[in-house]
Amino acid sequence: MKRVVVITTFASFSPDYSLIHVVADQLRMLVMNGYEPALVVQEGFTDDAQIPEGVRLLKAMPFMHLHDYQVHEEPRPDFAANVAAVVAGLRPILSEFDIAMTHDLVFLGWYLPHNEAIRQLSGEFPRLRWLHWIHSAPSTRPEGLTYPHTLRYTMPPNSRLVYLNNHDTLRLAEAYGTSMESIRVVYNTRDVRPFFALHPVVERIMERHPLLDAEVMAVFPFSTPRHAGKNVQKLIYLMAKIKERGRRVLLVLVNSHCNNEKERATVRQIQAFAARKGLAPGEICFTSTLGSEWEYSVPHEAIRQLFQLSNLFINPSLSESCSLILLEAALCKNLLVLNRDVPAMREFGGERALYPQFGSVQTKVTYQNEEAYWTDWARIILGALGQERALDSFRLTLRRHNLDWVFRHQLEPLLYEP
Repeated sequence: MKRVVVITTFASFSPDYSLIHVVADQLRMLVMNGYEPALVVQEGFTDDAQIPEGVRLLKAMPFMHLHDYQVHEEPRPDFAANVAAVVAGLRPILSEFDIAMTHDLVFLGWYLPHNEAIRQLSGEFPRLRWLHWIHSAPSTRPEGLTYPHTLRYTMPPNSRLVYLNNHDTLRLAEAYGTSMESIRVVYNTRDVRPFFALHPVVERIMERHPLLDAEVMAVFPFSTPRHAGKNVQKLIYLMAKIKERGRRVLLVLVNSHCNNEKERATVRQIQAFAARKGLAPGEICFTSTLGSEWEYSVPHEAIRQLFQLSNLFINPSLSESCSLILLEAALCKNLLVLNRDVPAMREFGGERALYPQFGSVQTKVTYQNEEAYWTDWARIILGALGQERALDSFRLTLRRHNLDWVFRHQLEPLLYEP
């Protein structure tokens, strides 16, 4: 594995500074995937306890009074001394690394001495590859640049520039007088684990199932002994049809009271039914199978979080009076798909919900062609989800800005480019 160091001028690890969130998530990504990254901070850094676990802390960056250099401004008297101090601080540690990552150090006027120091060190360590993140909007390349301001508009040696979106990469290339082939894109992340303070059972689901990658995620809490009355098989049938239409799906069944062999056998039977209908093992999750501590029940906090992460709630129950899980799913802004054959559900789901026929204790439904019926309803549900722009943006953000996706598709490939 590549040996990675992230070089910063951080004097603290304050959560009020957005760049610290970006760096912390990058460090977490590396640690989660087996790397042993190091983080360079200022010599007087005191927030050691805030550094993500598994990260080696190097207090090697010298303190200096920063100055925001404007274009064409003459170098201050301390410029050369500041450059030398950065070189002296970083030189002893760089030989052990393959990749050095920086953030805004080669772009902002505040860090002009650091910019020059990095270029000097690039010559001393030719095997070290540099990835320079640019977090500010690209500026137009000024005319008549002289040293040291040329540093901010020329490519450093052995480097890639990294930007946060594809739209502005051409402007960035023009500002640095380079080609777009020298620029890579890595999105910022917003990791849902700390953002939602996820319960351990939810994290366990995330580890074993494609919770973040699913386009359609449905959650249904029920008591395992009462699964027949909750009509769970119809819910599975419908989710399988949604999958058939090319969508990535995840069905989380929060099944309580499953702490004896009879109920475990029930779960195995339902799993076999799901497999026959086309759901892969990773696409259906029974919380009782995640650990013996969750066989009897799952804390309500975890159920709430699962509803917050899902975008579809299907309730095929054969009988309901005033369903609490329906209300909770609605509070978490899920699209509601409720049982037309239980009229009380309409009182709480209103006219915005969808109402297929699932049958009830009073009504037995006979489908002329059940395959076609649920295929049609899968199409209707996907059409309705497509109109829910907030839900669509939510799932897109979950899929494209989580630590796993950004690391796998954007960050790690950068580490191994020639």
